[in-house]
Amino acid sequence: MFVFETVEGNELKVFFRYVREHVPARPHKESSRPHMRPVGTTCMVCDESQTVVGLGYVRCHFKDRFTYKGGRKHALRVAMSEMGLDRDSRKNAWDALLNM
Repeated sequence: MFVFETVEGNELKVFFRYVREHVPARPHKESSRPHMRPVGTTCMVCDESQTVVGLGYVRCHFKDRFTYKGGRKHALRVAMSEMGLDRDSRKNAWDALLNM
């Protein structure tokens, strides 16, 4: 979780949640035993009254390697595009994420 401030002076909180699923260890082999692995990231942006103002979800392809850092980055990008933030507010959010 991190907090950033918009140009209008609103303080927004950003939360991340990770989705884990049973996936095969070797997707190209049918005899592979499944195991739990993170496959997606959800980003929720809330205002002072804990109302969700932006929501972003990204999912990793089963052949790609999941990284928490990459999932946070892409999910935040989706959430901010849904919110329609101006350039300075987006810059504040990216700075807060990188300094998290």
